[in-house]
Amino acid sequence: MQFLRKNAKQYQIDPNHIGVIGGSAGGHLSAMVGLTGPDADLEPKGPYKGISSQVQAVMLHETLRKKGVESELVIIEGAKHSFHLQPEQQNLCGLVTGFLDEHLKNKKRT
Repeated sequence: MQFLRKNAKQYQIDPNHIGVIGGSAGGHLSAMVGLTGPDADLEPKGPYKGISSQVQAVMLHETLRKKGVESELVIIEGAKHSFHLQPEQQNLCGLVTGFLDEHLKNKKRT
Protein backbone atom coordinates (compact mmCIF):
# COMPACT_ATOMS: atom_id res chain seq x y z
CA MET A 1 0.00 0.00 0.00
CA GLN A 2 2.79 2.38 0.85
CA PHE A 3 4.52 1.68 -2.47
CA LEU A 4 1.27 2.36 -4.34
CA ARG A 5 0.72 5.63 -2.50
CA LYS A 6 4.32 6.71 -3.03
CA ASN A 7 4.04 5.95 -6.77
CA ALA A 8 0.37 6.86 -7.26
CA LYS A 9 1.03 9.46 -9.92
CA GLN A 10 3.15 7.06 -11.98
CA TYR A 11 0.44 4.37 -11.83
CA GLN A 12 -2.39 6.90 -12.25
CA ILE A 13 -4.27 5.90 -9.11
CA ASP A 14 -5.89 7.96 -6.38
CA PRO A 15 -3.79 7.35 -3.25
CA ASN A 16 -6.80 8.18 -1.06
CA HIS A 17 -9.08 5.57 -2.63
CA ILE A 18 -7.46 2.14 -2.69
CA GLY A 19 -9.36 -1.14 -2.44
CA VAL A 20 -8.10 -4.69 -2.18
CA ILE A 21 -9.43 -8.09 -3.18
CA GLY A 22 -7.92 -11.54 -3.12
CA GLY A 23 -8.74 -15.20 -3.35
CA SER A 24 -7.57 -17.92 -1.01
CA ALA A 25 -4.39 -16.70 0.71
CA GLY A 26 -4.83 -13.38 -1.10
CA GLY A 27 -8.24 -13.06 0.55
CA HIS A 28 -6.60 -13.54 3.93
CA LEU A 29 -4.01 -10.86 3.12
CA SER A 30 -6.74 -8.51 1.87
CA ALA A 31 -8.63 -8.95 5.12
CA MET A 32 -5.48 -8.31 7.15
CA VAL A 33 -4.69 -5.13 5.22
CA GLY A 34 -8.26 -3.91 5.56
CA LEU A 35 -8.90 -4.78 9.17
CA THR A 36 -5.65 -3.80 10.87
CA GLY A 37 -4.92 -0.16 11.42
CA PRO A 38 -1.81 1.69 12.51
CA ASP A 39 -2.63 0.94 16.15
CA ALA A 40 -1.91 -2.77 15.45
CA ASP A 41 1.81 -1.87 15.30
CA LEU A 42 2.16 -3.51 11.87
CA GLU A 43 3.23 -0.45 9.89
CA PRO A 44 6.61 -1.11 8.27
CA LYS A 45 9.50 0.94 9.60
CA GLY A 46 10.72 1.67 6.06
CA PRO A 47 11.34 2.40 3.26
CA TYR A 48 8.17 4.56 3.10
CA LYS A 49 8.03 5.90 6.63
CA GLY A 50 5.10 8.22 7.18
CA ILE A 51 3.04 6.89 4.25
CA SER A 52 -0.13 5.08 5.29
CA SER A 53 -0.67 1.43 4.45
CA GLN A 54 -4.42 1.58 5.15
CA VAL A 55 -6.96 0.87 2.41
CA GLN A 56 -10.41 2.32 1.89
CA ALA A 57 -12.18 -0.84 0.72
CA VAL A 58 -11.93 -4.55 1.36
CA MET A 59 -14.34 -6.85 -0.34
CA LEU A 60 -15.64 -8.97 2.52
CA HIS A 61 -19.21 -9.97 1.70
CA GLU A 62 -20.49 -11.01 5.12
CA THR A 63 -18.99 -8.01 6.90
CA LEU A 64 -20.45 -5.61 4.35
CA ARG A 65 -23.87 -7.28 4.46
CA LYS A 66 -24.04 -7.19 8.27
CA LYS A 67 -23.28 -3.46 8.19
CA GLY A 68 -26.04 -2.84 5.65
CA VAL A 69 -23.61 -2.08 2.84
CA GLU A 70 -24.39 -3.18 -0.72
CA SER A 71 -22.68 -6.49 -1.43
CA GLU A 72 -23.13 -9.37 -3.84
CA LEU A 73 -21.70 -12.85 -3.34
CA VAL A 74 -21.20 -14.70 -6.61
CA ILE A 75 -20.62 -18.44 -6.34
CA ILE A 76 -19.17 -20.03 -9.46
CA GLU A 77 -20.14 -23.70 -9.55
CA GLY A 78 -17.30 -25.89 -10.79
CA ALA A 79 -14.65 -23.18 -10.60
CA LYS A 80 -11.23 -24.14 -9.28
CA HIS A 81 -10.11 -23.00 -5.83
CA SER A 82 -8.33 -19.93 -7.17
CA PHE A 83 -9.22 -18.60 -10.59
CA HIS A 84 -8.01 -14.97 -10.80
CA LEU A 85 -11.49 -13.53 -11.50
CA GLN A 86 -11.73 -15.26 -14.85
CA PRO A 87 -12.96 -18.84 -14.45
CA GLU A 88 -14.10 -20.45 -17.67
CA GLN A 89 -17.69 -20.41 -16.36
CA GLN A 90 -17.95 -16.61 -15.97
CA ASN A 91 -15.59 -13.64 -16.18
CA LEU A 92 -15.92 -11.67 -12.93
CA CYS A 93 -13.64 -8.76 -13.83
CA GLY A 94 -16.53 -6.48 -14.77
CA LEU A 95 -18.40 -7.16 -11.53
CA VAL A 96 -15.34 -6.47 -9.39
CA THR A 97 -14.12 -3.38 -11.23
CA GLY A 98 -17.69 -2.06 -11.38
CA PHE A 99 -18.02 -2.38 -7.59
CA LEU A 100 -14.67 -0.72 -6.95
CA ASP A 101 -15.38 2.05 -9.46
CA GLU A 102 -18.78 2.74 -7.90
CA HIS A 103 -17.46 2.89 -4.36
CA LEU A 104 -13.96 4.33 -4.79
CA LYS A 105 -13.53 6.16 -8.08
CA ASN A 106 -13.97 9.92 -8.06
CA LYS A 107 -15.16 9.99 -4.46
CA LYS A 108 -14.61 13.08 -2.40
CA ARG A 109 -12.51 12.46 0.68
CA THR A 110 -14.50 12.90 3.88
